[in-house]
Amino acid sequence: MAHGTVVFEDASTTLDDALAGARKGFPRALVRNFGTNLRLFAAAMKD
Repeated sequence: MAHGTVVFEDASTTLDDALAGARKGFPRALVRNFGTNLRLFAAAMKD
């Protein structure tokens, strides 16, 4: 199962670009989903 277009050329640059964008967006996603993440963490620790 693939998610997106397969990259055959210049894969290192494409990966670097993707990771740079992910690092920028992570704090915003963490704050936006904090309640859900906290509930999931609590449920995982209970089991």
